[in-house]
Amino acid sequence: MRALLLLPLLAGAALAEAEPAPAPLKSVPADGAPHLVECKGATYWVAVPRDADPKKPTRVLMWLHGSNMSGRDYVGSLKGLGYGQNEILVGPNGNHKVREWVYNFDYDPKPALKTLEDLETRFALGPVFVGGHSQGAYFTFLLVTKFPERFAGACPFAGGLLKGCDPKAAANRKGRPGPPVAIIHGESDPVVDPELSDWGYEIFLDAEWPRLRYFHPADLNHMFLAAPVKEAIDWMFAMASDDGAELLAAAERFLAADRGSDALFCADRAAALKADAAKAKELREKVLARGAELSEKWAERMRSKADDWSAEIYEARERWARVPSAQPAWRVLEPLRKRQVGDASKWCRDAWAFARKGERDKARELFRKVAGECPAAFEYARTADRWLRDNKG
Repeated sequence: MRALLLLPLLAGAALAEAEPAPAPLKSVPADGAPHLVECKGATYWVAVPRDADPKKPTRVLMWLHGSNMSGRDYVGSLKGLGYGQNEILVGPNGNHKVREWVYNFDYDPKPALKTLEDLETRFALGPVFVGGHSQGAYFTFLLVTKFPERFAGACPFAGGLLKGCDPKAAANRKGRPGPPVAIIHGESDPVVDPELSDWGYEIFLDAEWPRLRYFHPADLNHMFLAAPVKEAIDWMFAMASDDGAELLAAAERFLAADRGSDALFCADRAAALKADAAKAKELREKVLARGAELSEKWAERMRSKADDWSAEIYEARERWARVPSAQPAWRVLEPLRKRQVGDASKWCRDAWAFARKGERDKARELFRKVAGECPAAFEYARTADRWLRDNKG
């Protein structure tokens, strides 16, 4: 599977290496096309919207590439998703050049920050959003937790938190709430373990990060263009908006989709911006009423002796964690988590030890115990479910 997954990327790299990289430009034309730029020893690819006014602030979408790739690959992919008409698209090349068109990052934030510093000398920058795929996702987690005030949103796809990433310290730095974070990781990723994003999500959630979403499609592997990247970016843009009318429209959309936390944030933000007060109040009341209704149902599910509610409650918490009227359900959940996490951790650790020794039956027995007896220890139950799914028989 992994070989098949990487084949298109390697073939694309081979085609790219057949042509020499263009010489970096000293000035960047506003023509919508990707161009290579050099700044202070670093290089990046940038596409500026056609006829953009260099004095008018323009939104920036910066994407950090995966290993053995380049910024051009992702600028082109983002254009293919329809971005680049209202935002400057930027793809820094990693600070380690392997060969023509092939780069890697070493998780030093300087290339990304230098890129933004250089862009600021050329254009008036609006809010800056950062995303990254695979190696770039680790780097994205690093940037948004080290420099939350610099970014308007972050979208790490298929990565994990590096040592030193501290969402709790960044969640409300200097009274400013952390920017929207949209985590993407496919449940069927054979390259980067989805468990890394499961843990990252839990850490952000425990840090009470105010705007957080986790996209984890069951059939998604590691492929960029197969992922809900557009949905995640559009969510980021909506949650970072300062336009009252846009926020109220987003709140309505989120409520219709049963995404209570997002709907409530947008309604309250619109009210703070002095948008339509009656509409904002109406939406808030609808969210709270819906949260109370659902909370009662979820609490009853968790009090039951059934062991099949883990996935349902995991999804519910992702959608409603920050809604006050839903808190009774989470007050039922938390003591269950505290009781189950210790056993789940030990059983998972032992199961992996058996799996590494080839003793799959013993591993299967322990993973089944985790899945059946520890439904509230989500980060472990999800690992167990994935292992059991991939190791049937």
